[in-house]
Amino acid sequence: MSEVGYQERRFGELESSMMSHSSLLNTMNSDLKGKPKDSESQNRTLTEVVKLSSSVESLSSKQQSTDQRVMAALNEIKTELEGSSVQAISHHGMMFAMIRLTSSVESLSSKLQSTDQRVMDALSEMKAMLETMYVLAGGLTCEPGWTLFRSKCYFFSDDKLNWHQARDYCRSQNASLIKLETKDEWAFIRPRAALNSYWVGLTDEVTGQWRWDDGTPYIMNKDEWVAGQPDDWKDHGMGEEGEDCGHIYTSGRFNDAHCSVKMYYICKA
Repeated sequence: MSEVGYQERRFGELESSMMSHSSLLNTMNSDLKGKPKDSESQNRTLTEVVKLSSSVESLSSKQQSTDQRVMAALNEIKTELEGSSVQAISHHGMMFAMIRLTSSVESLSSKLQSTDQRVMDALSEMKAMLETMYVLAGGLTCEPGWTLFRSKCYFFSDDKLNWHQARDYCRSQNASLIKLETKDEWAFIRPRAALNSYWVGLTDEVTGQWRWDDGTPYIMNKDEWVAGQPDDWKDHGMGEEGEDCGHIYTSGRFNDAHCSVKMYYICKA
């Protein structure tokens, strides 16, 4: 397939996905206009929020480029959100979340150029705002001892385990060692990791390539690591293996360490 043909196909996928988002927003808007009071209607509205959030996340993973058709789709979403926010004044604080989302799309409209990263950032912000709407509507709570951020629950341990033990504990809680995915999540985690190092869900133990605990590849970004890391240091006196497991250091950046070292850990559910 030619490059032009490939881009045309990707544009079509983006446009279709954006139209799907608008359709979901229309459904939400209809529910909000009726000011549903029964739990069934409330749950239906929350389900649409979750579906839209999941759809944006899926789009973010495959987005490649953008043009005026994407801008038009974003503007359509903005229009739908503006209409919804007026009807949501007393609906569990959703109006505030929608207004913020409308503002983010409007900001994108004034600044967006033909760069993938700006669209990715905008879509991430849209997803985060939708998650905020879901939380404001009372759609999620965390177990005692866990901290709610956006639509995820985080557990900061007060005991120390080696990497494998930490991974297994998180799994026993229907969670996983943390996978850091957004700038907001980094900003949430860094202050909490300022005093102690915490295991995260990064390892190159099996494949020799850094991967997250859920099996997805980690795309190397040296800005996220302590200078000179990862270095797979082998003179640690703990066996022949190098440093195959990742943790977040007190500087707020990743470092590699021997998987048998015991340290604090963060679970994410």
